Amino acid sequence: NMTDRSLGVVFLCISVLYIYFASQTELSFISDPFGPKKFPYLIGIILLITSIFMILKPQVQVIWPNSKKTMEIILMIFIFILYAQLLPTLGFIICTFFASTLITWRLGTPFTKSIIFGLSLSLSMYLLFSVVLGLSLARGLFGF
Repeated sequence: NMTDRSLGVVFLCISVLYIYFASQTELSFISDPFGPKKFPYLIGIILLITSIFMILKPQVQVIWPNSKKTMEIILMIFIFILYAQLLPTLGFIICTFFASTLITWRLGTPFTKSIIFGLSLSLSMYLLFSVVLGLSLARGLFGF
């Protein structure tokens, strides 16, 4: 299918550029063993492999979403953009709570269960990244 192949070529170009820019990242003399370069390389390689797969073995028939699904996709993109914009101001826990609650609710989970999931996800991810792994996360106005 030409749509898949065209998209595969676009993603192939993006992955090559992504890997190139990751290689330009300068390292400080103090860095963790995983390093700031390895994660972008991993993402770039996964994107490279999947784009090659899309080019070589496209889907037989493309199924485009209807207008309702398209609006849901646009809403999800808006939620992710809002998450990125508000993260420094509101902090990791609050932004992750709202984003995960809204996303799971829009995916069909009852709203009360989405709230419980959002709260447990934001707190557990904060504990994992901040306490266990010792990574610095956006603290926001309230310090968490």
